[in-house]
Amino acid sequence: MGTSSTGSSSTRQGHDPFHDAHPIFARASDFVTVRVGRIPFIVDTEGVERVPACLFALFRRIHIENLASLESENQHSFIMLLKCWKTRPPVENVRLVAHFLLNEARSLEDCMAIVEKGTALFNFNVLKMILRKNPPPILYLDYDTCITMEESNVVFPLGTFADSKMDGLFPTDLDNADRCQRYCKETTSAVYYQRLSMQMAAINCHVFKDLMCMPSDFHRAVTRFIFYHLCTLIREVAIDECESLSAKRSPFFMPKAVFRSQNLRVMIQKMVYHIAEELICLDPRWVAYKYAQSDVSSYVDRIDWMDHEEAKMKRRAMMNILCSNINCLWLRGCTLDDFRLDDTSSAVVDIFKADMARRYGLSVSPQNQ
Repeated sequence: MGTSSTGSSSTRQGHDPFHDAHPIFARASDFVTVRVGRIPFIVDTEGVERVPACLFALFRRIHIENLASLESENQHSFIMLLKCWKTRPPVENVRLVAHFLLNEARSLEDCMAIVEKGTALFNFNVLKMILRKNPPPILYLDYDTCITMEESNVVFPLGTFADSKMDGLFPTDLDNADRCQRYCKETTSAVYYQRLSMQMAAINCHVFKDLMCMPSDFHRAVTRFIFYHLCTLIREVAIDECESLSAKRSPFFMPKAVFRSQNLRVMIQKMVYHIAEELICLDPRWVAYKYAQSDVSSYVDRIDWMDHEEAKMKRRAMMNILCSNINCLWLRGCTLDDFRLDDTSSAVVDIFKADMARRYGLSVSPQNQ
C-alpha cells in the first residue's frame, strides 16, 4: 500500500498540514516540463511529481482569475455561475479546446497560450470535459469509505437538522432563524468539536487509504493534484467570505465558515453537482447494500433507484472532502499522523491503524511520491 518516502511530512522543516502549497505549484523554479510520447507533463525538480501540463495550465489560470475576481470591486467567483444555463459556454468551443489540450498541445507554453484566452468558467468546463473523456472517475471510494461518508457531515456534525442525511447536501430549513441561532450556540460546545474532529479524522483516514490502494503512482499524483486545487478554490472564497472568523489556520475553519455563509453553501453545492460525477467512483457493494437495506416499493425501477442513490453519495462525499479543511491529504509525504488534530482525532487514527493491521496485516505508510 505504498512505502515510506524521504519527503515524509515528519522530515520537512516548517511543514504546515493545512496550508502547504502543492509541490507542483510551490515556485516556478520547482518544476520542469518533460515529454512522454506526444504528451507534455510537469515534473517537479525532485522528479517524483508528474501531472499533465494541461491540468497545470487550467488550474493555474483558474486560480489567477478566481483570486482577481474576489479582489475586484464587484467581488464574485466564477463558481456561482456553474450549472447556470445563461452563462454556460458553447459546448463545441469547450470540446475544441479540450481536444487541443489532450491531443495537439506539445508543451506547457502551448497549453498556457490556449487557456489564457478563456475565462475561469470556460476553463472549468474544459476541465470537466477532459475528466469525462478519460474514464473511469479518478477517486475510487471503497465500501468502508462510503459508509463513513454517509454517516458524516462535517458542516453539521451534531445532526441537529433532521434532514442533514437526506437528499440535499445541506439542511433545507436553515432559514429558520431560531433554529440556526440555537445551532450556532451548539458549535461552541466541547461535544461539537469532538464530533467534528472525529468525523474529519475518519474521512481523511479512509480517503488516504483509498489513495494508497491506487496501483499507479501517476494516477495517485493526478488525483491528489485535482482534489488539492478544487479544495483550494473553495478555501479562497471562504477566506474572502468569512474575514470576521478568527483562526483561519484552524483545522475547523472551513466547516464553520460553510455553516455561517449561505453563499459558500451555494457555491459548494454548485461545484459538487457540476463535477462530482466525473471525479468519484463508488464501491458497488455499498450500492447493493443500500438497496438490500431499503424498503423500496417493487414498482420502483431498481436501476434508477440505485443510480439516484449512487449520485447522492458521490455528491455527499465530494461535499465532505471540500469542507474537511486538511490540505495535507493531497500532498506528497502525507501520513496518517497528520490527521491528529487533538485527543479525539488521535484516538480515531489509532483505531484506524489497528483496524488496518488486523484486517490486512499491513500498516498504511506515507504516500510514495
